Amino acid sequence: QPQFRLDLGITGSGLAQNESWEVHAAFESYYTAADDEPAAFEVALHSNYPDPFRGRTTISYTLPEPLPVHLAVFNLLGQRVRTVVSREQAPATYTMDLDLSGLASGVYILRLKAGRSQLVEPLVLVR
Repeated sequence: QPQFRLDLGITGSGLAQNESWEVHAAFESYYTAADDEPAAFEVALHSNYPDPFRGRTTISYTLPEPLPVHLAVFNLLGQRVRTVVSREQAPATYTMDLDLSGLASGVYILRLKAGRSQLVEPLVLVR
């Protein structure tokens, strides 16, 4: 019979009344009686390289199952400046070159939405 386990990494000595906590990272895994170790299934957005970069960088992400994928670059005002992927994709690790040479130097946000997961990574473009 499958079991569900939720692990939270909470630092400090606990919460006082009316305080709250946030989850900054999470992953989904499952166990069965036959498993010695949990099988982790997660959407992952990997750090770009080089970082910082001058115009072009390499990005990659991993999908554990077929999912609708929306990968886009945003400026710090929250405006989408580039749509990279917008389609259903098969389970795999995808790696691609991203050309942002037409944009001004600065910090940008790479956002991956895959199914119910949403992950972000900063991108630092320098001239």
